[in-house]
Amino acid sequence: METIHLTVENQVGALERVITVFTRNRININHLEVTQQQNNLADVEITYHPTHLTKAKLALQFYRIIEIKKINTNN
Repeated sequence: METIHLTVENQVGALERVITVFTRNRININHLEVTQQQNNLADVEITYHPTHLTKAKLALQFYRIIEIKKINTNN
């Protein structure tokens, strides 16, 4: 399993757009956890099955569709 951590603005549709990256690329999500922060941000942890896309390529797709405040692709 691979894990990626995102910090995103807590806005309407943000989580939906993150999930869209996985469904568009046919990547199965094993676990998804969202934690609300006080400053209108949300921490998102996604565990997914390894795929042909590297974490760096996934990160680029996230940056294209949503304003990412922080991304951690290290395990």
